[in-house]
Amino acid sequence: MFAVKRLSVVVLFITAMATVGETATTVDPTTAAAAATTAPAGGTVAPGATTTAAPAGTGPTTAAPATTESPWISCLHCNDSGWDNDTCPDATNTFGTTTLCPRTEGCWAYREENTTDSNDIKIHRGCGRGDLNDASCTDAKKTENCATANGIKVCRRCCMDAAKCNHKDLTLTGQGSFATPTAHVSTVVIMTSLIMAVFSNVLTF
Repeated sequence: MFAVKRLSVVVLFITAMATVGETATTVDPTTAAAAATTAPAGGTVAPGATTTAAPAGTGPTTAAPATTESPWISCLHCNDSGWDNDTCPDATNTFGTTTLCPRTEGCWAYREENTTDSNDIKIHRGCGRGDLNDASCTDAKKTENCATANGIKVCRRCCMDAAKCNHKDLTLTGQGSFATPTAHVSTVVIMTSLIMAVFSNVLTF
């Protein structure tokens, strides 16, 4: 009888210890959920510690690559044939034929007029002409400039503000400013004239 009582006491003691263990390990579901939401990825949060989540959509940004301006500019390209149906004089910026010119040279329009026949006028469009030293589109050359040589008055102007800018709206009237040519007298011409004068008995002393 005494043994049965001792066994009952042991059973009651074991049952009481089990109940205490269950109570000690029980976790409030709300606290567990809060800990799961505040813990950073790959780590744990110490009891009583707080974490701040990073704002959505933030992170390292990549700057857009810088654009480099092309060294070339697209210009209208045509030569007036002189026929009435030629499209070069009235070419718009939708004209089909273009050429690439150095950007610093720009696009050019030329007006050639025969000094003996004012009705003989031709328009040309394209890059700058080397024979007229049009290798760069300076501010002075953006207005109409004219020069006469070998019976042809050539007026021209340039632009570089947009592709194909040398269309019909880059007007040429034939009344632009004229460049003053520099006079050069050849030494050979002077000597030849003196020799001819001696042999002609024209030279007097």
